[in-house]
Amino acid sequence: MGLQVNGQSLPSQRKARKSREKQTMSEGAAATLAEQPDVVQEAKDAVDEPSTDVYNNPLEQSSRWSLATRAYAYRTGAAIAFGMGNMASPAVPSPHKTVYFDSTLSKKYSGKEKIKAEVWTPDRPLSRKSSKSSLRSLKKKKSKENGNDSGLKPPLSRFSSKSSIRSSGDETGDKSASLRPSLSRLSSRMSFRSSQSIKSKSSISLPTTPSGQVDNPMDKIPSTLNPQPDPTSRRPAIINFHGGGFVLGQATDDGRWAMAVMQALGAVVFSVEYRLAPTYPFPTPVEDCADAILQIWRRADEFWIDPNKIILTGFSAGGTLALASWTLLQDHVKFGYKIEPALTDSMSKLALSTGEGGSKIPKAAEAEVPQPVGLMLFYPLLDWTMSRPRKRLTCSKPEMTLPRSLTDIFDASYIYPPNELKAHLDNPLLSPGLMPDYLVDKLPPVQLCLCEYDMLLAEGKIFAERLKARGKEVGHRVVPEAKHAWDKPLPFNPPESLGVEYGEAVRVMAKWLGAEDGDTSGNLTDESLPEGIQTPITATMSKSKQKRKQQSQQQLGAVKKVKTQQAVTPVLPTVGAAFEPKFLNTVVPEEDLEITVETLKALVENPSLIKSKACKDLRTAVFEFRKACTTGFNAAADANLTSRISGALADGGLTEARILLSEMRIREQAPKLGALCRWVRDLDVISGLAEQREGQVKRTAAQVETLKVLDAVLRVTGPVDHSPPSPDSAAAEAEPGPMAVRPAWDLRDADRPRRTVYDSVLDGTLPSSISSSLRSGFRVIQTIPGPERNPPNRHPATLHASRDGTIALAAPSSPAAPHTTHHAHPVVPGLHLLRDVLSPDECGQIIGAAEAIGFAPDAPVRPDGDEARENSVLAHNFYWVADDEFCRGIWGRVEPFVPARVGGRKVRGLNRRFRVYRYVPGAEYRAHIDGAWPPSGILPDDTYQYDASPPDAKQSSLFTFLIYLNDEFEAGETTFFLPAAREGTLNAYPVKPIQGSVAMFPHGETEGSLLHEGTGVRRGEKPSAKYVIRTDVEYDVDPGRD
Repeated sequence: MGLQVNGQSLPSQRKARKSREKQTMSEGAAATLAEQPDVVQEAKDAVDEPSTDVYNNPLEQSSRWSLATRAYAYRTGAAIAFGMGNMASPAVPSPHKTVYFDSTLSKKYSGKEKIKAEVWTPDRPLSRKSSKSSLRSLKKKKSKENGNDSGLKPPLSRFSSKSSIRSSGDETGDKSASLRPSLSRLSSRMSFRSSQSIKSKSSISLPTTPSGQVDNPMDKIPSTLNPQPDPTSRRPAIINFHGGGFVLGQATDDGRWAMAVMQALGAVVFSVEYRLAPTYPFPTPVEDCADAILQIWRRADEFWIDPNKIILTGFSAGGTLALASWTLLQDHVKFGYKIEPALTDSMSKLALSTGEGGSKIPKAAEAEVPQPVGLMLFYPLLDWTMSRPRKRLTCSKPEMTLPRSLTDIFDASYIYPPNELKAHLDNPLLSPGLMPDYLVDKLPPVQLCLCEYDMLLAEGKIFAERLKARGKEVGHRVVPEAKHAWDKPLPFNPPESLGVEYGEAVRVMAKWLGAEDGDTSGNLTDESLPEGIQTPITATMSKSKQKRKQQSQQQLGAVKKVKTQQAVTPVLPTVGAAFEPKFLNTVVPEEDLEITVETLKALVENPSLIKSKACKDLRTAVFEFRKACTTGFNAAADANLTSRISGALADGGLTEARILLSEMRIREQAPKLGALCRWVRDLDVISGLAEQREGQVKRTAAQVETLKVLDAVLRVTGPVDHSPPSPDSAAAEAEPGPMAVRPAWDLRDADRPRRTVYDSVLDGTLPSSISSSLRSGFRVIQTIPGPERNPPNRHPATLHASRDGTIALAAPSSPAAPHTTHHAHPVVPGLHLLRDVLSPDECGQIIGAAEAIGFAPDAPVRPDGDEARENSVLAHNFYWVADDEFCRGIWGRVEPFVPARVGGRKVRGLNRRFRVYRYVPGAEYRAHIDGAWPPSGILPDDTYQYDASPPDAKQSSLFTFLIYLNDEFEAGETTFFLPAAREGTLNAYPVKPIQGSVAMFPHGETEGSLLHEGTGVRRGEKPSAKYVIRTDVEYDVDPGRD
């Protein structure tokens, strides 16, 4: 039985609706239909058959390739048209940033960085160069108009037209308005973002000339509705979804809407570029949009947005997706989706501090999923159960609706496979207007903007009436004499109604955010800050420069918004307080930094100009910068080899680093362990091993060069692998390349069945099998807030401890006790595998307990410019200080195989700090060298002790101890790297995990520490995950002790 809405089955409702449509069809529609025989026949066929609502789309039988070819043609034409339209008056500024989100919800097409979003931020300042140039241009032109240099400037609009600039410049003879910076990248990027942003990004347009100003519909949109008077408050977030029938479109199509909302509400606007049909049919676009909402909400700290002030907007298909993705998130369990903890834990655990003086800093939402404060939907498709002919019949002018050639390809591309989906067109993810009543009752306020000459008008009105009948806050406006997508008549200028309707929309959204019409609190200058508080920008700016900046703002009539940037602690410092900025953008806007780099590069190419008097201040500033620089080439000019190599790697000087490493090897010098680990970390190698073994690797030149530097690092510190290749790998190694993959070391028994551990986790059987006594045996002994972690993290670190006997180990004399055996790797020095240290049941206890208590995500806050590691997906973790009884039990099983002494230092046992990790496909642990750890413990007051070794007998680890808790996944090996006989090539030795076994290998010293990675788990037909524990084997620091 299908879903019921308002107490009636959906088929009954459809019959009732069809009856109403027959009665209300106007004579004007019938007369118009008479002029279109094909449309008339379609409509009559649908109406004359009241028991059905079926239209046989001729493209449904087309192949995916045929549909993709048609879609590509339409898509190309639409992209060209929108490109021309975005350059027409008023021009649409480029987004400030592009971000990518992982696809985690898609059941067929999940993957890393699959979803793109363009971002417009209200606190992104104009570059100073463009601001000064624009100010000079306006002053000169105004002076010529008035005949002097005095007089008040007329009010300036936010959106001016390109034609106005050209005509005004021609009339006055002023050429400066058309000048562009000469720097290479500026000419292509900043000319639009800076010079053009005089017209569209800032609160500026041309003064009225005697000949009159070109009417601009965007001027009708209010510009002072930002509801946040407190400069320490976060920004609202507007998440927008573009239209295009699920087949066409891109994120920048709604650029005018994004700019209007950003300016009016002071909001950060995300325009999501979901994946398109026919390549990605239903439900992938819905899943992508839901993923984007979740991850924007999760990364509220990074984007400096208020997670409790999110509004969803969408146009046409985007309006459908906005409502459908909201529906998916609200009832994801019923629709068969699992929200990973990484997407919700940060919002339920993170507690932001309150600013001094009661400043309003929002606390993170405690809901499981985001709860938008409103939905703004422009002409959405809400009901797929109504055929296209019937929809056209409800319109007073069917000839102005979308042509059948478009709707046929839209429907055939998105509704696929048709034979399966057409039987479930009332699915709320497909037809969100038919969502059940319990979801309607959860809806936030909804505003609909509909078009009079649109086939989707009727279903929009029906949905609005339904919400109103349920007592929901809903509004709808019908744009008179407007057809579908009336606000995008490309490539011509937008109609006047665009400004009117957009203006009404932002007023409604301002109300949702808590502002009243006409509130000007959003326009904040530095002078309007609360007494005693400065922003990091104004605190570090010289008085003379700040004065010039304020004068420029007054002359331009524009209000500079306070720049807020992602920060670990959102409370701004008071006057006199010590302030140490942690992010570059806190002090220097990104565009200013780019201009500085381009300027220095231009002067390097023209060194004769450096001697000029105009460069005097620049030369002084560069000298002071070099003295203050503590990293990179500048800091290492007169230092030793280790420091020079560190500086070269920090600045990306890979060739210089290889030369210096060769010198270090020739001089027979060796770096300290800390420098070695830092070098590997700075290289941040992505091996591409999994892809290489599948024949899919395509490394870039930069990746190849990085692997060669890593090879050079290992040749300085370790032995070279001269072992001959196996017959299976000999052919592959004959080809030149930076990495040669040797056969995996696989000691698993072929006839031994592998338990499907992760399946039992997903279906809940394993966590539910954990007894209450076992779960109560764990307690929290420490929680470190994310900002206080080193490095800072978006999530707190929680340390759990267990009581003796919580995890039951079989007694040595028990038949259930595993029989541990030792195996040494035939090539990799110091690598050992201890088989059967834990039994499958013991592994299951640990996994079940960790899953029942909860794994936490790991998302370090990366420094500015660290985009490469920003997108690295890390494992979820469960930090556990194991009880003494459990550690003694494991140690008793492995002690016979662990070296009793290393360099005269005696072994002392295992580190009680167990780090339990869960790796899913896409998660990885990049190539690294492990650092040493002291033995951790618990103090008598039940608090965590980082170093529990005796004060007079310090201990430190010399071996990594990896416990594999499952092995049913594909790939997921621990891979070790050795420099090959051929310089520039690394030999990779994968080790297959075996459930209950331990991989043990050296660390803690420069010589012998092994470079390794956690190779990713391969994505298969069903979900999979790898569970592993990292701990350490502890030894005395001083040799000779007993």
